Amino acid sequence: MNICFVETGYPAKNSGGGAGTYVQLIAKALVKQGHKAFVISKYFTDEPSEFIDEGVLVRRTKAARWSWYISKIPFLGKSIAHIAYLLEFFFLVNEEIRRIHREYKLDLVEFSETANFLFSWQLKLPYLIHLHGSNFTFKKYCAETITALDKWQRCLEGRFMKNASCITSPSHFLKEEIVCEFAIPNRKITVIPYPIDECLLTVNNVNTKREKIIYYAGRLEKRKGLDILRAAIPLVLKEHDAVRFLLFGADSKEITKESLGEYFQKQGIATKVAIHLFTPQETLFRYLVQADIVVVPSVWDNSPYTIYEAMAAGKPVIAANTGGIPELVVNGVTGILVQPNDTHGLAKAISNLITDGAKREQMGKKARELAREKFTIASIVKKRLMIYQFVTKQHRK
Repeated sequence: MNICFVETGYPAKNSGGGAGTYVQLIAKALVKQGHKAFVISKYFTDEPSEFIDEGVLVRRTKAARWSWYISKIPFLGKSIAHIAYLLEFFFLVNEEIRRIHREYKLDLVEFSETANFLFSWQLKLPYLIHLHGSNFTFKKYCAETITALDKWQRCLEGRFMKNASCITSPSHFLKEEIVCEFAIPNRKITVIPYPIDECLLTVNNVNTKREKIIYYAGRLEKRKGLDILRAAIPLVLKEHDAVRFLLFGADSKEITKESLGEYFQKQGIATKVAIHLFTPQETLFRYLVQADIVVVPSVWDNSPYTIYEAMAAGKPVIAANTGGIPELVVNGVTGILVQPNDTHGLAKAISNLITDGAKREQMGKKARELAREKFTIASIVKKRLMIYQFVTKQHRK
């Protein structure tokens, strides 16, 4: 089969995300099985506009800058500029799909949640959508302001989903959210978890260090609960001296590496917290292997890749009991679930697990067993291929 993925978060040298990681793993696995995989992603100045990633043809689409000038118009400039950017980007993406289709005869296209209503007008290819968690959904569950522009874009996303041949979701939570939000038939959405990078299944977890390492990987933002973790860290360190926190993630408008550093400096614990901006995956995995506990304190989240990776590496996870997270973390078995926005609850859970080495080891072992059972690339690709084949067969009728 010839499959094109549209994913702006496909991993780059200095950026990436869960949806992009999923596409990268699936696309490479498809190529290994003899299929052709293509990815259309966002343009970055430090990367070529086209390259081959282990057999996957990746093309990065660059939009013009004229929408920036529109944004300077008083009052409605930013809203109009956002709409203009979306229209331009959708058009460019669809033209790139058309070019790939002319050359390789695509069987189908897979999108993450998008408002690309132009696709059906410009091309007559079957498409499906994988749910990752839209900006609208994050705003809704993180109690952020939802604007009229957000609602307009979400309406277009809903229409695009309704017209898709099939939808997949890594969590039952998000599936039910979409079913209720857009009255999409339950049978149209299939729940398939993300695949894991199986190199993590073989790492050695023997840790003889006296110092315990607590690991966080995610954007430095309130949505990911970093303000809660930030406040919990001094509480943990009051009880445990031989502990170090490793934080990985890109700056946000709310929280930056610099502001975090200043906070920990004022608390007198700067030497106990290492903050790293975007880190390449292979380097990130080396730090993950050294960790004793992984924390995911999100206010809301769908199916965080950090949890998949932690489970594969045999690490217990302390995470917020929200969204699709409870479908991954089995409370008391593979990790500990705490309430979102609960600083003291998070600190207590971390402290308790630091002192109980046997429980950490038992949880990590069980987490790896579940990861090996449910998230291997072979099993996930098999499930997705069945859907791809069904979609293309239905389209040909």
